[in-house]
Amino acid sequence: MSPLSIEERVAALEAEVVFLKQKVVSPEVPVIPWRKKIAGTFTQDSVYKEAMKLGRQYRRYCQS
Repeated sequence: MSPLSIEERVAALEAEVVFLKQKVVSPEVPVIPWRKKIAGTFTQDSVYKEAMKLGRQYRRYCQS
């Protein structure tokens, strides 16, 4: 197995860069932000509702 010439190595790197750029520009699977993935997951959770209520009370207390 002979070592690759500098031209062959550069050509391989250029091909890899083109491939990576295509993946960045148009990903195969659309990226969904984490906040949108979890939106609405706690709507029916009574513990979550209580935590939100206590948080509102605390913020009101801190404002006064």
